[in-house]
Amino acid sequence: MATLFAIDLIPAQPWKNGAGSTRPLAEGPGWRVSLAQVTRDAPFSVFDQTRRHSVVVAGGALLLQRNEHTLAMRPHRLCSYTGEVPWHCQLQGEPATVFNVMVEPLIAAVDILTGPHLRLAGLAGSTLVLMAVGGSSACLTGEQTSHLLPEGSVLVSDGAADLQADIASAGWPPDGTLAPYLIAVRARSHRPRLC
Repeated sequence: MATLFAIDLIPAQPWKNGAGSTRPLAEGPGWRVSLAQVTRDAPFSVFDQTRRHSVVVAGGALLLQRNEHTLAMRPHRLCSYTGEVPWHCQLQGEPATVFNVMVEPLIAAVDILTGPHLRLAGLAGSTLVLMAVGGSSACLTGEQTSHLLPEGSVLVSDGAADLQADIASAGWPPDGTLAPYLIAVRARSHRPRLC
């Protein structure tokens, strides 16, 4: 079963520090996928036993700093880092929109793919989250289903079936701007979280 959400209709949850907000897209035991708006410099929240994966999908780059460690989050590039330390985030230009995946490796696993054409093999017990980036829609075809993923929406689906996802207008724009692409996350839990 697949559900299509308009991202703008998902309520934004303000951060406690006032530096941004988060729209939750999907979650399960040990994993969470969300879209965040970072509007000013601020510390990131600490998540114990968590690995973070982020893609700046709109706006400027971000710089994460912790003591002598520095991590540059450049637009449209997957960046993976620990969630266990208090990173300080600095905007490197305009405010940023960030696609975030958080996973507790002892409980869950995620596969993250990007590109204009994605072939996603089915995996029983998994959840698939798919979003088009760069101002284009995507065509999704599976064994018994076909969907259009409009710009500004996200698809959350049972990941058991094979799926082919293609940007509707693939190819580099003539003005040299960003070519549209897809972000796909397949998440699955190993075991339930213990209380």
